[in-house]
Amino acid sequence: KSVTSEANDSHVPNTHVPTDGAFMPTGPSDLPDEGPRVELPLQGEGALLVEVAISAYRQGNVTAAETQFTRLIQQFPNSPLVSVSRAFLAEIRVIKDPTAESRFKAIDDYRGLLSKSNDKPNVLRAKWRIGDLYVDVDFHVEALAAYEQVLAQQPAGPDADRARLGIGRNYLTWGKYAEAE
Repeated sequence: KSVTSEANDSHVPNTHVPTDGAFMPTGPSDLPDEGPRVELPLQGEGALLVEVAISAYRQGNVTAAETQFTRLIQQFPNSPLVSVSRAFLAEIRVIKDPTAESRFKAIDDYRGLLSKSNDKPNVLRAKWRIGDLYVDVDFHVEALAAYEQVLAQQPAGPDADRARLGIGRNYLTWGKYAEAE
């Protein structure tokens, strides 16, 4: 027997709490993620658009944020802020439509970002987010590969730690409890 908590607030994780008191993560928001990374002060063409978009995103107005990020990409395709805008748009896609199909599209968005970007703060994050999204759709082998890419590129540091958390969550949801330890 278990109790599942459901929350309308996207910042509150969906958790599965067995009656024996053990905590079992089940939702996409059960691991730490502060969202796409932005280096301040914002510089480059469209900086004001990104500032407005980030403000809207942080206030939970993802539709307004989506409009501004999309506008930046259309109006300033060569801006250094395009890659961070693409990262936010991938997150917005999953927030607005938390389905498996949307997660696969977000994975494609992140893969596109990786192929077009040298935005160092978001490259490793994109790789472990791809892992997270694969876990959410039960593609465990692919998730493990994504997390291992992070560890191969950066074996220590916050991104490596986050990738290790993702690996643990992946093994838990995969039912491989011994490997999760």
